[in-house]
Amino acid sequence: KDSTPGGSGFSFVDMAANKAGIRFASAATRNAQSARNLQLLIASGVTTDYFFPDISGLPEGISQDTFRSEYGGLGGAETRRLLEEIDRRLDSCKGLQ
Repeated sequence: KDSTPGGSGFSFVDMAANKAGIRFASAATRNAQSARNLQLLIASGVTTDYFFPDISGLPEGISQDTFRSEYGGLGGAETRRLLEEIDRRLDSCKGLQ
C-alpha cells in the first residue's frame, strides 16, 4: 500500500521494523523463561540497538514503478538481497537471539 500512488513509498526500513517486531514477539512468547529473560533484559536498561538493527543505507520512499523496475518487486533479486541484509543486521541484535 505504501508503494501505491499517494502512499509514502515502499520502505526497507519499514521491513526492518516489521522483522524486528516479529523476532521480538517470538522471543517474548516462546516460553515462560524466554519471556522472563526478555523482561529482565529490558529492565536492565538496554538500548534500542538490542532490538532494532542499524538501518543506515536501507532505501525508503520507493515508488511502485521503481520498486518493480529496480528491485524486481517483492520476489525480485534486489529485494531478496536487501531482506537478507536486514536479517543479517537483525542477527547482530543481542536482544533478539
